[in-house]
Amino acid sequence: MKDVIGDWQAAGIEEADHAGVSPPWATRINAVLGPLVEIPAALLVVAEIVVLFTGVLARYVFHTPIVWSDELAAIQFLWLAMLGSVIAFQRGEHMRMTAISGMLRPRARAFLDVVAVAAPLAFLVLIVHPAYEFAADEVFVTTPALEIPNAWRAAAIPVGIALMMVIAVLRLASVGDWRHVAGAVALVAAVMGFFILLGPVLKPLGQLNLLIFFVGLVGAMVFAAVPIAFAFGLATFGYIALTNNNNKQPDQNPTDWQTLTTCLIYRKNKNPFRKEDCQAAQKPGVLFRERRQGIGTGFCANKRVLLD
Repeated sequence: MKDVIGDWQAAGIEEADHAGVSPPWATRINAVLGPLVEIPAALLVVAEIVVLFTGVLARYVFHTPIVWSDELAAIQFLWLAMLGSVIAFQRGEHMRMTAISGMLRPRARAFLDVVAVAAPLAFLVLIVHPAYEFAADEVFVTTPALEIPNAWRAAAIPVGIALMMVIAVLRLASVGDWRHVAGAVALVAAVMGFFILLGPVLKPLGQLNLLIFFVGLVGAMVFAAVPIAFAFGLATFGYIALTNNNNKQPDQNPTDWQTLTTCLIYRKNKNPFRKEDCQAAQKPGVLFRERRQGIGTGFCANKRVLLD
């Protein structure tokens, strides 16, 4: 436990300066969370090496390829990447640029270190629900080699995001000065609210938004010592959500709605396309909501009606 708290302090978070220790509940949760993530991650590293080595050996030495080895390795790699992100976030080892924050006064530096936790937490909150929807969507997809639901692979994303959210809350709870926490959360919320209000102004700017989000916003966050990966994540989410004009309802063409309905029924029941399945095309709101969750083009007879 001391090693974990030391990692947080090394990242710049001054843990409970007045009390000298983390809150008891945060200590207990972290004591359980550390091994819960690190042990499976270590086992996944070993399993990944074994699977890849076995697959290469079977293919190039014995000339009898194992058809499912690449697929299993890909599933393991995604889980390993997400659990690795969780461990790095817990230890404060996501890449940051601290050259500027290191020159500031200790109090200002401590505040920016809290912002460096609050900003990733905001990003994680924004993407956790879409990540869950994506994983739930993959239940209806079967992997070609292992013939298991693709949700086993996709579930790594919402699980990793949820674990990082828990760690972010624990890190914020371990900050001694709650004024820094309140100020950092308020600052992140204010910046997000500012860009949301600017949404109607940003849309007509076209490609100029690339400079606004990926040069101006990313640059500001990087100089403020926000982890670089999360800085790009926030900028990407903002760019897509606030400048994308593809939020219009589909054309009210009966053929389009029928095709969409058929896609949905085929996707959920895994049945062949049938004309009688198109009779339910009277609920465009429901269809649009379902369509926004992402209909794979492989499930649709008419790809023309799908928007990227």
